[in-house]
Amino acid sequence: MIISAPNVVPSRLLLWAAGVFGVGFLLLHAPEAQFSGSWDYILTHDDDYGYLSIAQGYTQDPRSDANPFYHEERGRTNSSLDYAAVAVVGLLASALDVPVPWLMPAWKILTPLLLWYTLTSCLVRFWQIEVYQAATLSMLLLVSTTLFHGSNQFALLRFPHPGDGMWLAFIWVSLVLRVDAVGRCYPLVITLIACATLIVAPYYVILGGWLLLFMTAWSRVVGPRDNARRHLTPLLIVGALCLGRLLQVIMQVDSSRYLQHALNLEIEPSGVFDVGSLVLVGMVLMAVGSAAQWRRLNLTTMDAALLCILSLEPLTANAQFALGNDHQISLHRYYHLIFEFACIIGWLAEKLPAVLLRLRGTRWDWLLPAGIAAAGTLVLVHPDLNWFRYLPRTDPTHFMTDNDTLILGVLPVLILLVWLPLRHRAVAGWFRVPFRALAGASGERPAHGAIAVDTRRLLHFLCPGEVIHERHG
Repeated sequence: MIISAPNVVPSRLLLWAAGVFGVGFLLLHAPEAQFSGSWDYILTHDDDYGYLSIAQGYTQDPRSDANPFYHEERGRTNSSLDYAAVAVVGLLASALDVPVPWLMPAWKILTPLLLWYTLTSCLVRFWQIEVYQAATLSMLLLVSTTLFHGSNQFALLRFPHPGDGMWLAFIWVSLVLRVDAVGRCYPLVITLIACATLIVAPYYVILGGWLLLFMTAWSRVVGPRDNARRHLTPLLIVGALCLGRLLQVIMQVDSSRYLQHALNLEIEPSGVFDVGSLVLVGMVLMAVGSAAQWRRLNLTTMDAALLCILSLEPLTANAQFALGNDHQISLHRYYHLIFEFACIIGWLAEKLPAVLLRLRGTRWDWLLPAGIAAAGTLVLVHPDLNWFRYLPRTDPTHFMTDNDTLILGVLPVLILLVWLPLRHRAVAGWFRVPFRALAGASGERPAHGAIAVDTRRLLHFLCPGEVIHERHG
């Protein structure tokens, strides 16, 4: 049976997602509203209060977003480029003549919905995943962030970052990794997205800029080389834009208390090197090299995605040694968590079918997943390592957690979530998880003698009697 995945998200799926986020908002915040007697106190994160106050400053006359609390500083403002989404919310509240807190329920429902819609659309259009599977995977990736200790639990609902810029980053990453599907307008589209990201959420320019640089080098070494030239033009333009934005910040930082705080200028660097990030990248290098049998011609787009996104960890975790100050770069690595999980899941789904085929009928067919499950259980029961928000931890749940340590802790769960549906038809039938569709979803075949796995036949072998859907065209 052959089906074609639609290029748009059906309205019923959109309504379903809106319902999920609406109910989720009520479950999380209704108890607070009931306790306080007002919906004015539904802040997800302590930073919400600061940005809410700045947005309220846009409703004052004269505008006083620099410090809306003191009469003596009425009329003091900062550049709207410092917090574009906050400025838009404040101006909207002023135009509607309503208090800014009245807009927070809409923000905390519509922003996750926008993220889900964008991620689902990218998976369908650029990665050829069937729309219902893409919708489920997107929902799992987004909602799972609320289950973690540390700042990750606030990623979906925090105002305004990272939600205001994450949807742009979804598009940016998909376009760069799937450059062949874009056409001649690629440099223009990437430049426009980079400009918007630089205004709305500059932190994501680190991700997008590094991806462009990495893929330029990857295309030169691995191929196709023509893509290196296509990446080079937007890379140079994005570099120039970042330089201009940096000069603007340097000129304003002395007079802007907001920038001084945002850049962490008052705090001395710790001087502690993040070893966990190097361990993570080392594991990724070993995994990619082993899967490709250490042959360059066996490397695929998913290998590039995994290496690129995960190699950003040691760079951002140890930014203080290159910049002299962390500037809160390492603290906000959780902005990248959804991208990292998506790359890990996609890479596992592409590589695990070949592993299953080799292990079929051997004792490692059950010993390996049992060992992975034991490792995951050990992490969960250890109070210093546990990542699950509803299990006890040594530190309070809202304390910052190291991003690379979190990824290493969740890795056994991710492996099993991909392994079990591929290996056991009953699991796939009950849960209908979308990860099987990712196997071979890149639509490519390794060139020049590389190991190729016919995913459709393999799935028939592992799941006899199951109807396997293909996408053509």
